[in-house]
Amino acid sequence: MGPDPDDLSEWLTYPAFLLTLGIVVSNTPVAVDDATATTALYLMISAFRHFSQRERNLRVARWKSDFSPGLAHDLTGKTLAILGLGGIGFRLAELAHAFPMRIIYHSRNKVLGAPDWCEYFGQERLDEFLGLADVLSIHIPIRPDTEGLVNEEMVRKLKKGAIIVNTARGKVIDEAALIKALEDGHVSILQSIQALLFARLTTLEARCCRTGRVP
Repeated sequence: MGPDPDDLSEWLTYPAFLLTLGIVVSNTPVAVDDATATTALYLMISAFRHFSQRERNLRVARWKSDFSPGLAHDLTGKTLAILGLGGIGFRLAELAHAFPMRIIYHSRNKVLGAPDWCEYFGQERLDEFLGLADVLSIHIPIRPDTEGLVNEEMVRKLKKGAIIVNTARGKVIDEAALIKALEDGHVSILQSIQALLFARLTTLEARCCRTGRVP
């Protein structure tokens, strides 16, 4: 499991008790880097190709729909903006670069050893970074300073019609701001790992589906 920091600190208050139950608490930060990055890649491809919408049509035997093939796109030549180039973000960068996509990233600091094709945008270039993004993929931890970090100001600086992929914690996004951007079409699609894992509609996902903008 992946507990939030506050949950983990509470667990670690009772290490001896946990051991009597046969529960070992450990930190394995790289264990799911590849799995999470490939999930983000799948969500991104699904968004561009509208796989989920096509699947829903198939399940109800809707062979002919008003969906235009011209609305589906390839990843080649698109710009992937990675927010947080840690282990997961960098693995996604490697995978997406092969298509090829242009890879840009924003982190607190430039990542030493990152290849030249992985372009760093510092805080002073954050607006430019957001404006270039065809896809914003979020890979930041949840902390007091990152809760709601992807807020209305940041969302509105994305180019119109951008896709957001979130494989981080849901709380890093300002939900109300994102709902508004989906409803007015500024953001075209939201893909989240939470929806994929739990297969249930949150308030946000329900509103997104009503707009018809989630694939």
